[in-house]
Amino acid sequence: MMRTPITLAATLLVALAFASNDESQAGITTYLICWTTPGGESDCAQLPHSYRIYGVPKPYCERPTCHRGTVRFTLTRSRISSLGRWVDTSSMFPTHVATIYAPK
Repeated sequence: MMRTPITLAATLLVALAFASNDESQAGITTYLICWTTPGGESDCAQLPHSYRIYGVPKPYCERPTCHRGTVRFTLTRSRISSLGRWVDTSSMFPTHVATIYAPK
């Protein structure tokens, strides 16, 4: 007797998960960061969804267009140190510019 409400609740949750119109959260796994190396070339790496960099807002995409889909910022020693948790920062230097791209 108690199984019916629990089964209905579980079915409803699964249906809502698949019917969600929030595409900005659906399938997000990584962000992409690109920066300029000392040699003038670009280097890129993937960041996990849970990354955080102090003073740098996260870019995001919303349907149907991408608003603030990129965030551009200057690398500092503390930001490079923070990024070191997720990517190889050996080619990053303070005062260089980096850009984070939101997944679509």
